Amino acid sequence: MELREEMEKLVPLVIEFEKEETSTEEINRKKNAWFKPLVKLAAQYGYGPAGLIECSPDYRRITALKVWDVRVEIP
Repeated sequence: MELREEMEKLVPLVIEFEKEETSTEEINRKKNAWFKPLVKLAAQYGYGPAGLIECSPDYRRITALKVWDVRVEIP
């Protein structure tokens, strides 16, 4: 499967993660559902975890996932 397709699969998980939760365990579970696969995907292409996430200027929202030159926007 193509890198872009793999990254696009993670978008719904990122959107779900950004919904407000009160439990730290719930936040960690949701983050791990998309972040760990993103890091593994980047590693397959020789990249580390730095620079995989783009945020809004106020850092309140994830706006895109990026591996190498492939960028997938989060609506």
